[in-house]
Amino acid sequence: MKCIAALCAAFLCAHTLLTCLPVHGEEEIYNSTIRLHVLANSDRAADQALKMQVRDAVLTVASEALADCENRDEAAAQLTALIPMLTATAEETLRTAGCGDTVTVTLS
Repeated sequence: MKCIAALCAAFLCAHTLLTCLPVHGEEEIYNSTIRLHVLANSDRAADQALKMQVRDAVLTVASEALADCENRDEAAAQLTALIPMLTATAEETLRTAGCGDTVTVTLS
């Protein structure tokens, strides 16, 4: 019985360690992508739905502007220039939904 428990413990430790290690090629993906994070006010369904509306509107504007970018640096430069437009897009989406919350857009 102790042998089985030890094997189970060893398996769980190995599994935990392996899930923490980067997958082959994962670093390259992280180095070549830019991720969008839109934060909702809460986990309530209405706030989450509004978050998705803002996300979709911002992605529409960003996708068009990033269509010709060939690498992450070009995309970052383009997005930096677009921050005022992305902010306005998010604010307009909120206003249309009847929400007067403030918007902060950053690239980090």
